[in-house]
Amino acid sequence: MRALGLVRFAVVAAVSLPAVAQRLETPASEAAPQLSAVPCPEAAVARPIADPLAWARACLCDEEAGTAAEPCTLENLEKDLDLDGKNEWLVAAREQCGNAGCEYLAFASGKDGFRYLGLLFLHPKALRVLPADGKNPVRIMVYVRLGASEGLLRTIVHDGAAFRIVAEERIEPVGKDSRRYDALFAPPGGP
Repeated sequence: MRALGLVRFAVVAAVSLPAVAQRLETPASEAAPQLSAVPCPEAAVARPIADPLAWARACLCDEEAGTAAEPCTLENLEKDLDLDGKNEWLVAAREQCGNAGCEYLAFASGKDGFRYLGLLFLHPKALRVLPADGKNPVRIMVYVRLGASEGLLRTIVHDGAAFRIVAEERIEPVGKDSRRYDALFAPPGGP
């Protein structure tokens, strides 16, 4: 299993995955590369992917090599990242998640199947979709926890090739920056 490069502390809540309307078998040519040879790509993949869950499992779980955490449970978060009215799928292995969040494989649906957008680290409760800026159709803000009282507020774009951090600021969400954090990430109507 490839190292994700970030410390994981605990698991996040599972989000139910709706059935794929026309579930297609993933041909071997569309399967993700075996992790023992090549890690999951960090940037977008141009070819369509029929079954993003099978593709993600091949990237994240490496069950054939026997190195996956037992069991390897995939979670799917659906969010309209580009505000086009269709949800993108964000898929993570629960066992690789922590208090700060998960490293998600992001997929967009299209007429030919799904398109892999790249890797994105976030916590589902600390994600806000921002309007497009004219250059980047996907703009999001996330909070990445660094410790009990501080973290990073990041603005991330997808430039057509990969997710890129374009702004980052250290904040204290339980201290001096609590109102700002709540305004960005608290659910409507309070906690």
